[in-house]
Amino acid sequence: PQAPARHEAGPSWLLRLGAVRSGARSTARKHCISRTERARHAILEWRLQRPYLVYCAACAAATAGLLGWNIVKGMQNHWNLPQWKHHRWEEVLEVGIGALIVAETALTMRMLGLRVFFGNMWCIFDLVVTLLTIVSCGYGLEHLGRKGEIAEANVPLLMVRFIVQPARVLAVAAGAYRTRQMQNGVHELRVDFDALLPP
Repeated sequence: PQAPARHEAGPSWLLRLGAVRSGARSTARKHCISRTERARHAILEWRLQRPYLVYCAACAAATAGLLGWNIVKGMQNHWNLPQWKHHRWEEVLEVGIGALIVAETALTMRMLGLRVFFGNMWCIFDLVVTLLTIVSCGYGLEHLGRKGEIAEANVPLLMVRFIVQPARVLAVAAGAYRTRQMQNGVHELRVDFDALLPP
């Protein structure tokens, strides 16, 4: 008798999810899947498309650019945090990126389920970054309600933003890398059945 298959840990969970795509359509024809399963397949289908990889790369570039901007601004300001200037475009970008990260984490949690999500260290790291990002977004929304450039900063919340920005760059870049791995893995799993036919 064959030994039962073991559940491998690590980044390969994305590749295993990618393999679902090849059998999802045929399975759906034979069985009536639930609304939750249909939502999971829809999310996975989108993440296996090339535009999603472009979207991940754009988010990574935006987060890296925002981090670089704050480093340059901090050096020019001699890291005088109480007098930190907040620009409206900067806060709009901060809130926009934060909203995308929160949505991505929520979709991943729904697609994987809580048990698989909290069993993966990258997912837990993404969740911590997301929670800190929510705090940073609240700080940004507070400044968006004002007019002009604000030269008064809440130092504790500003420190949270300084912590979350480099962590967010790492999380988004790692997500883009895992997405590329997943897409490449799914392409490798495709089989040309015509080539298997006898001559």
